This record gives sequence, structure tokens and C-alpha cells, in this order.
Amino acid sequence: MRALAALSLLMLTLDAASAFLTPTPSLLPLRALHSHLPHRPAVPARPAPQRAGSARMAMQWKDAGDDPADERWKSFSVYNFGRWKGRTLHISPETGEYIAPFSKDHLVDVLDMDKGVRSAKMRTIVGEDTAPSMTECVITANEDFHIAADGSYSRDQTFAEVTDVEGAFRFCIEMSLSVSMHERVRFQALYDFESKLSRIVVYEEYRVISTGASRLIGIKLDEDDLKGNSAIRSPLTMLSLVGEFRGDAQGSRSSRLGGGELKTKTRSGVQWDGKTIRREFEVVDERLRSARKVQFGDMGGNVVDVLSLEDGYKLLLLPSGCFCCLPERLEPEISKERGEEGGGEQAAPEGDMAKLEAMMNGFSVDDDVVKLKAFTAEFGCYTGKKERKRMVRMYNTDGTMMTTTMVTEKRSGGKEAAGEGKGSALYDEFE
Repeated sequence: MRALAALSLLMLTLDAASAFLTPTPSLLPLRALHSHLPHRPAVPARPAPQRAGSARMAMQWKDAGDDPADERWKSFSVYNFGRWKGRTLHISPETGEYIAPFSKDHLVDVLDMDKGVRSAKMRTIVGEDTAPSMTECVITANEDFHIAADGSYSRDQTFAEVTDVEGAFRFCIEMSLSVSMHERVRFQALYDFESKLSRIVVYEEYRVISTGASRLIGIKLDEDDLKGNSAIRSPLTMLSLVGEFRGDAQGSRSSRLGGGELKTKTRSGVQWDGKTIRREFEVVDERLRSARKVQFGDMGGNVVDVLSLEDGYKLLLLPSGCFCCLPERLEPEISKERGEEGGGEQAAPEGDMAKLEAMMNGFSVDDDVVKLKAFTAEFGCYTGKKERKRMVRMYNTDGTMMTTTMVTEKRSGGKEAAGEGKGSALYDEFE
């Protein structure tokens, strides 16, 4: 009996010892847990959420590096900064003849003003070294300033001054076209205080290659003048414009209208049947669309340098293979009836003084003033026998630029398009 009780006690002791010796899941290594836990489907790891602030910071840095305004200003500074020299030509818009001070040599220095500021100082020196005339102006990349990828640019000025010309002008449209890496042609259309186109100025300019401590000012000029290596462009004739041109256009809209650009193929040309001129071209309008414009004018067999077109525009054939098309006068939109505070009606003013008043008010920021008629300004230059560049600016009724279109095109067709005849092309060839 005692032996049986001792055997039972021994068995209980062995069972208790085995409980301490058997490993539990909580004490197993991590890699052995899967054999003791129930099977669960694998869940893919979730990426760590990003903070909104860090993503926004990255986007800001990207936008700052790709600022289109900085890229355009770089194109302007790389091509235009430095010293240019050439001759200034003053032309009458009425006759196309030279007017005083006729033709003079000049120097132009385009200098950077401050780092990080999109502004430049342009200093023009005209005349002899002993008694030169000098004017300065500041070029700022504002809403009315346009820069093309090749360094061509255009801008507007109010109360502009011209070297060697007395007085000031109410409004100036300036365009500069890059002819080559070392040659450019600048153009100024000057409107007086009666809103009339009173003077055209053409600047034929060549880059000055300089050495010394200051390349921008040009301490020592190289003897090899780049002008001697440039092709001589004769004054333009009407037959040079006759024909069809095809090429590429890039239009930019002013930032005040939301900005934006449009690249498109373009076609333009002039047709002449011996009596009537039909001119057709394309521009980018304020809605960033390609718009086609058509102008008519009368021209007999006489050779002229100034051609009057419909709606008060003038087509001028200029020296150095250039041409321009501008309104003869910036006409105000004077309404026939204007309301007074008492609810009555008042007739619109008449005469030159009324137009002058409307012109002055048209450039005001007041929304209640008389507005101008919307208009376009165009300047073109032949860069080769068949190649040319054109710049067209469209203006709103408040006298501010809406869009600028830069066109690079080439003459297409055969002898007829090359201007070797009057051009019996029918008007419906463009349709």
C-alpha cells in the first residue's frame, strides 16, 4: 500500500517538472512563431504618409526653378547686353523720306542694373566724340514687355524721348528683331500728343566685340568690325512683299490677361492685281487663338514707299530691308451720346482738341474715360533673300498690349511669289 502511494507521488512530481521544461509560444524565437499562430493573409506594407507641407515646398522649389519669366529675361540679357553701334535713320510716316536729323552714327550700351531684378539700362550716344548727345532709359520686364527666344523684344513707352530730337512723344512702340548673332534692327513708332504717327526711327546696329577690363563698356575695340561681314540689305520695295510666306509663329498673352503662349503654323502674303493690294496675315489674339486679318489698299503703277490701307493703316517700306504697318492715328472711340449725372445726354466733343482729350484719357486707368479703338502694330525685316521675321502687337481699347506674335517665315512658290511680276494671283488662293 505504501509502495503504491510512493509511485503515485513520483508520477505527479514528473508531470509538474515537464510543465516547466516545455517551451511556450511566448518564449519561442520570433522566426518560430508562425508554426504556433493561426494563418493570416499577408497585408502589403503601407507607405509612410507625407506631410502636406513638405510636398508643397517641393512644388514651390520646382516652380521657382522653371519660371518662364526668368527664362525669357535670360534670352534678352544674353543677346542684348553689351555695346552696339550703328546708324540712326529718321523717316517721315507721310512721305517715307528722311527727315531731320536724317542719319547719324550712334553707340548703345545695354547694362544690367541689379542682380535678381529684371531691369536694364539702355544708354544711347549720338554725334561726335567732342559734343555727343546722350539719352538713357530703363527697360523693365513688365506686362507690356515681350521677349522672344532669339533675343528679339518689344515694349511700349509713354512720354518717350529720342536723341537729337527736341521735345517728347506721347506714345512709343519699340520693336527689336534679331537678324543674326551679331546684328539686330530696332524700330520705334512715335505718336505725338495729338495721337498722330509723327516719326519713324530705324536703328541698324552691330555688336561691338571688345576686350579689356569691362566688356560691357568696351574699353578697347577690335579692328575687325562685324559690320563688314554682314550682308547689305537694300531698301524694301513693294514687289518684295508680293507673294506667299509660310513659317512658324509663337504668340504670348500679357500677364494682365492671364498669360499663356501658343505655337502655330502661319501663312501670310500680299497680292497685287495692278490696282488693289490685298494683305493677309495671322496673329495670336487675346484668347490664345490663331486669328486671320485681311487689309486692302489702292495702288496703281507708281512706285511708292507709303501705302494707305483701309481703317486708317499705313504700310511703310523702310531701309535695311524692313517694313512696318501701323495706324496713322490712334483714334478714340468717342460715343455720340454721353450721360450726365442728371440723366441727360451730351453730344460728343468734336475737332482735334476733342481727340487730344480723348487720347489723354484713353491712357488713364479710370474706367469711365473715353476708350481708344483697338489696333495692331507690325514690324518686319528680311534676314535673307527669302527669309524674314515679323513681330505683331495687338492693343486693347485702353492702349495696353494684349498679345505679341513673333513670326519666322520663308517665301514659298516660284517666280510669281518671288515678286518678278505684278502678281496676278487671285484673291481666293488664300481661302
